[in-house]
Amino acid sequence: MKKLLGIVVLGLLLSGNAFAKSVKLNCSFRDAYVVMDNNRTKKLTPDMDLYQYYSADDVVSFNEDLKIFAGNKADRFDEEIIKLTMYDEIKGPKATVKMKKIWTVNRVTGVFTKEIYSKLIGRDTSWGSADTIRYDCRKAKKKF
Repeated sequence: MKKLLGIVVLGLLLSGNAFAKSVKLNCSFRDAYVVMDNNRTKKLTPDMDLYQYYSADDVVSFNEDLKIFAGNKADRFDEEIIKLTMYDEIKGPKATVKMKKIWTVNRVTGVFTKEIYSKLIGRDTSWGSADTIRYDCRKAKKKF
């Protein structure tokens, strides 16, 4: 049994996963800009319907060694910027909405930005303006 445990520990040390540097960020809502019906952006205010949804704080994590951000392989991962692009589809009864989400963390300023683009499949030929949500982030303190 001790030999098996020794082999597992040695394997983890050699593979680098035992010392993979994971960082967790606590992010506080800063501001948001949403696209209105006329395709213009407007700063989100507490009296708007989406405020409760967009103004929630967020927690994200990344792994320095594996270059993974929010559970996915990052497009850009360096000392200044971590950037991830994700695509998704929402199928409804009358239409399908294609979404492009770009998440960016500026490692110098601590600002985390979410940009959400959408288009209706069959109607829109290009991505419209983005809803933009910004957060101020700091490293989470570990508690034991």
